[in-house]
Parts: sequence; C-alpha cells; structure tokens
Amino acid sequence: SVIICDSLSCEMALVLYPDLSNLDIFDFNAVMSKTNAEVVDWAILHGLLARERSCHVCQGPMKKTPKNVDDGSIWRCTRKVCRASKSLRHGSFFDKSHIPLKKLITVRVIYF
Repeated sequence: SVIICDSLSCEMALVLYPDLSNLDIFDFNAVMSKTNAEVVDWAILHGLLARERSCHVCQGPMKKTPKNVDDGSIWRCTRKVCRASKSLRHGSFFDKSHIPLKKLITVRVIYF
C-alpha cells in the first residue's frame, strides 16, 4: 500500500498502524490460542502496544504490572510516592476500546 502524508502524520501512522503484512497466518492462529497475558506480550513484541512508558504524572519509569483487568496488566509508576497507572492500551490503536485484545488484533490484521 502507498501512504501519502507529511512526515508528522506518517510518524503517527507508523505508531498507530504498525506493519503486520509479514505476519504468517500460522503465527497469527497460534497467537489467537494463547492466554490474554500471552497475547499482550505478543502485541508488545510486534509494536501494537508500547514496550515501555514514562509516568504521565511524575515522568518516572512505569512497569507492566499484573492486575485483574481485561488485558491482565496495567502500566504502574515505579516511584513509591506516585504509583500512578495507565491502561496497557493507552496511546495505541486499541486505546479506549473495551473489546478483547484478541478480537481487536484480528480486526487489525484482517482489515488494515
């Protein structure tokens, strides 16, 4: 596909819509049989979710922390005085969606 845009919108497109065209259908099917935590790790590996994040409150480092939410984890600030949190999906193609990640990835792979 051809992308025609200025440099800023192209950079945003690359962040929001990583290239998954080389994804093997067998790899994709294997991912869909994984647990939510494994799907999150796969999405991070393929650039669909952030690998790291800075705290929006204190700019300290955040760490992926297990929590009883749909994706199984959240971003949590590592500074004890802050402890702010964000969804793993924050700032991604999947931001603000409550649809299970497996379904969203299926849509992303098939339609984009």
